[in-house]
Formats: sequence, C-alpha cells, structure tokens
Amino acid sequence: MELRFVRDTDKREGDFVVIKDGSPEFAVECKLSYAKASSKFEYFKQRTDIPRFYFVHLGKKDFGDDETEQRVLPLTTFCQELGMPKETITGTDQAILTPKNSRQKMLFHI
Repeated sequence: MELRFVRDTDKREGDFVVIKDGSPEFAVECKLSYAKASSKFEYFKQRTDIPRFYFVHLGKKDFGDDETEQRVLPLTTFCQELGMPKETITGTDQAILTPKNSRQKMLFHI
C-alpha cells in the first residue's frame, strides 16, 4: 500500500490517494466542515483511473452518489468503513493534518 497525493500541472490537487498493487483504490479530500463536494473530484475522475472519491469532514453530513462514485462523510464513519477498530476511532491518540491551502490545522481524535 502507498499513500500519495494527486496534482496536475495547473496545481489542482487532492489531499491523498491510496494505491494498492500499483493501482489507485480511492482519493480523499479532508476539510474541517462540510461545504460542498469539491469539483476537483469530477475533474480528476475524468482524467485519472481513480475509482472512488471521498470528501471527509468533521461534521455530520453523510451522503453519496453512486453515479459519480463520490461520497461525503464524517471522519468517524470513514474510519469505521475502512475497518478501523472502534477503540482506535474513539481513543485519545491524535493526528494533526494541515491542508496545503489552509492556515488552520485539523485535529482528529482517532
């Protein structure tokens, strides 16, 4: 498994892409709260072979679109669907993620 980011020559980018056996599994965009699913998803879907896109946030909104293969969901739901043990999600360990275009830091308790 590999963890990479995706960026084009015009500097449009996604926060990260999970690669397994040389093929992308899914891409993720992380935000503090839900605003609207990024148009970057559609842009990269048309130009790459990334099959699924997730917009992960700290809010409560959870919905998906099977046609566009995009999903908007809370961090806790995302972690649960990846099969992370519940004690990992609700524990006291912390990860600090800093989006490239933001001065705010996201503090995830996972």
